[in-house]
Amino acid sequence: MSHIKFERFSLPAAPLAADNNIRHQYPIHKGKWVRHPHVNAADPNFCHFTLGFTLEAGATIDLHVSADCRFEMFCDGQFMGMGPDRADLEHWSFHSYRVSLEAGRHTLLAEVYFSGVGPMWRPWAQTCIEPGFVLFAENSPIDLNTGSAPWKVTKLNGVTPEKAALRGFFVVGPNYRIDGKAFFTPPAAVDPVVVRDSGRHNESGTIQPGWKLYPTRLPEQLRRPVGGGRVRCVSDIADDAPFPHDDAAPDPRWQAFVEGRAPVTVPANTRTVVLWDLDEYHCVYPELTTTGGTGAQVKIEWAESCYETQNAIEVKPHANKGHRGQVKGKTFLGYGDTFLPDGPKRTFHTFWWRAGRYARITVQTGGEPLTLEALRVFESRMPIENNSTFTGSDADLQPVVKLATRGIQMCSHETFMDCPYYEQLMYSGDTRIQMLTAYVMNSEDRLVQRGLEIFDWSRQETGFVHERTPSQPKQLSCTFSMIWVLMLRDYLYWRNNPAFLMQRVKGMRCMLEEFKALPDTHSPLLPALPGWSFMDWVDHLSFVNNPGPNQSVSSLVNLLFVNALNAAAEVETHLGEKHLADYNRAWASRIAGAVEEKFWNKERNLFAEDPAHTRYSEHAQCLALLSGYYPHLEAGCFESLITAPDLLRTTVYFMYYLLETYAKFGRGDLILKKFDFWKQMVAMGMKTPLESPEPSRSDCHAWSSHPLFHMHASLAGIQPASPGFKSVRITPSPGSLTEISSVIPHPAGKVELAMKLVGGQWKTQVKLPEATEGTLYWKGQTHKLSRSTDLTLQV
Repeated sequence: MSHIKFERFSLPAAPLAADNNIRHQYPIHKGKWVRHPHVNAADPNFCHFTLGFTLEAGATIDLHVSADCRFEMFCDGQFMGMGPDRADLEHWSFHSYRVSLEAGRHTLLAEVYFSGVGPMWRPWAQTCIEPGFVLFAENSPIDLNTGSAPWKVTKLNGVTPEKAALRGFFVVGPNYRIDGKAFFTPPAAVDPVVVRDSGRHNESGTIQPGWKLYPTRLPEQLRRPVGGGRVRCVSDIADDAPFPHDDAAPDPRWQAFVEGRAPVTVPANTRTVVLWDLDEYHCVYPELTTTGGTGAQVKIEWAESCYETQNAIEVKPHANKGHRGQVKGKTFLGYGDTFLPDGPKRTFHTFWWRAGRYARITVQTGGEPLTLEALRVFESRMPIENNSTFTGSDADLQPVVKLATRGIQMCSHETFMDCPYYEQLMYSGDTRIQMLTAYVMNSEDRLVQRGLEIFDWSRQETGFVHERTPSQPKQLSCTFSMIWVLMLRDYLYWRNNPAFLMQRVKGMRCMLEEFKALPDTHSPLLPALPGWSFMDWVDHLSFVNNPGPNQSVSSLVNLLFVNALNAAAEVETHLGEKHLADYNRAWASRIAGAVEEKFWNKERNLFAEDPAHTRYSEHAQCLALLSGYYPHLEAGCFESLITAPDLLRTTVYFMYYLLETYAKFGRGDLILKKFDFWKQMVAMGMKTPLESPEPSRSDCHAWSSHPLFHMHASLAGIQPASPGFKSVRITPSPGSLTEISSVIPHPAGKVELAMKLVGGQWKTQVKLPEATEGTLYWKGQTHKLSRSTDLTLQV
């Protein structure tokens, strides 16, 4: 193997995005898209594109690569990267690699697969047009480009997509069945055909159809081996049968196999079912190597947890799972892939990553034994680590930190996503909470920017930011559209990048005008909204108000919009657009006044949800109190929020806003009490936070990771006080804790707070980055902070 050096890099954005597919803006725009000449453009297909070439002298070459849908790129057998990062067709991604090669013979290989355009096989988060691959090389002494260099393409046969048997909303794509003989003995390679010549450059303004290529700024996803865990059960049970036992001492042969220490052989005519507990939630690419075993099949399936139901056929989307670490007497229901060995040594792999804590390995041999040489699993996710620290006098908070951190990591890939197991879709309501939690974890900014811009791009059809994106089919929720504006305000304060924010603000302005253009009801209040007005998984709040004969105005919709307009005003103020800021504040004020007039119940000190004052919720009170428009009502409203017995209660997602409200009123004691819900998750053996109160569909839902944010931003009280985090506001609310330590990243370094209750006084130390102003607020007193400040605060 030759000596190779390579790195992934990103090209700067072109100044005129509207010229994409009109003029050449990036080198890859000169490239030609190719595909196999004999593939159906609508069906799944799998191909290898190869190019052998000789360099007379060493060279450093820039390769720009993309594909529809996916590629894995290799040079001389060495893995370089994979992509393209998911986006919509109008903003298709390409990746760039700088490769240094010695003189001699080299080979480029791209494994390219197309998911098919049908909804049964294509993941909903994956958009596509038709099979295609493009590579354009810069600074190369010889031609390496698709469409002109002598590339060859081989169609890989023997791959059959199969519908997963999971119940409920499951849209991450199919299982795959791979026939070793057909897959590893492909037909002869042929010349690819050009399906689109992007090299045409025109001045007439005609926009060429097809993929509009943009450079991705994301880093390469992690691809590192993981292993360990424990074999929990080895048996010969049927697929829908419960596990008969939980081995106290793992089977030594299978334990050595999953740890990568030794192969294992399964005799002829034998069925073996192995339950492997990785003891952690993972998103992984599995890779299985086998020898022998003609006529055998190996199925590797993944599950977040096992079900208490005794028969897999009876498992419903929200069936009980009980303690996640218990397996005896439970049923496995998961999804995964089936491999069919054919005798020679073969290494099978999947075409997308799989998620979960448990793997069930089912081996059925035929007339000859099968040796499983190795099972390797490679973790895949965005390389985001938790660089913050939080400790408190309550030791039970540390497992919650770990739980929340893993939840964010497992839902951070080419986009943020709601859950890695069931959907892998990026929803704006979920993503705001994920971004806030990511802000206190790490200074890495690229995935946040990616999320903000992809939502901006989604406005094309309706003018509103879509509920989820990228996605086919698309989905609209105007309540989630409003939250995108809150995300922009968050970015304004937590990060210091006004140039990026300026690129997004025009989309914010356009979308707000879409709300302005809704049917006139002769009232400042927004009417019933188009799309799905989702608020929370609570009765009456999952569909707040939809157009139709029974439509009614909702306080929730309008209060959320008031918060969005406030956020827009802050963004406009920072960007110097005072008139637009005033315009948004005036608009918000009109709505806030109308909400008070129509929905405020002065006897109960509560905002009703409906004009008839028949329903009340925590949600409405939180949105009203967080808006800042009702200082004259706040004391009574907050008291009713925490004492009224008949309010609809927030669940995991919207509880973020409830805890934010508690923090505004300095009630760390109430925040800590709510954390009991997450402590119970830990006690139930969970490794990541669940989607909703039990019985929960998903065991990994990143919108449930917000306790990590609230530990730093609400209990320790560390928040940006001005745009760009140029000044720091610290408002501790320790509740029953007697000690708090918080360290979070900052654009200029880190912010540190340490508080300890000693002899009836809080001994407090604060450290700020250089040239960063800070203020600590405590019981009505204001303390200016220097770079390092020691304080004694009275209880």
